[in-house]
Amino acid sequence: MRASNGQYDLLIMNSGWFAGMYFGGFVEAITDIDPSFKLDPDVYTLGDTVYFDPAKKVMTPAGKLMSVPIAPLIPLLYYRGDLYQEAGLKAPETFAELVTNARAVHSTSPVNYIWVHSESDASTWVRFVDNDTVYLDPCTAAVLGEQYRYGGLFGRLEQLHRFKFMPHGSLVTGSSALSFVALTVIGGFIVWWPHTLRALKAALSFRSRLTGRAYRMHLHRALGG
Repeated sequence: MRASNGQYDLLIMNSGWFAGMYFGGFVEAITDIDPSFKLDPDVYTLGDTVYFDPAKKVMTPAGKLMSVPIAPLIPLLYYRGDLYQEAGLKAPETFAELVTNARAVHSTSPVNYIWVHSESDASTWVRFVDNDTVYLDPCTAAVLGEQYRYGGLFGRLEQLHRFKFMPHGSLVTGSSALSFVALTVIGGFIVWWPHTLRALKAALSFRSRLTGRAYRMHLHRALGG
């Protein structure tokens, strides 16, 4: 859509988009169109995320009714219930509790970082300094699994490719890349450098009278290519 006024009366969209569409002037709140309209009590409101307060920019039951859910698809997530029960974990309310759940399964190394994916069905990663990773359900913090970052075939290939099997491997790969760039530049300059001063002068001059392929080749050489 490229205009605020269109030919459509109803739009089907993901529930997270209607706020931006509302501020863009593409849609109106249902309660602005018909203040008396109420959702049927049996309609699943996805945690009241169909209501939006434009002034506070938050989803709240006190806000305007923006949409009617027609396909509340809920993905199923499976996890290691035995690990969850043995550690005595509970659903977290803060990131600190999320880390606590991960430590209960893996407590031998400090946390390096937490990676929360934007996809609703993707697990949350808690990666430790020793590169062990605990995968958690982003909603319940249930432990879905644990894996070493460089475990398995593809993990091992990444480890070899990035020299992670040795201390300061990143320094080795970075230095190698920088050395290759320097060698390419210096080597190209040596190959291009004319043997005599007269040839150097000729190489640095532009021959505007040349045309076609001859002109392109001369320009290429004069610019150091």
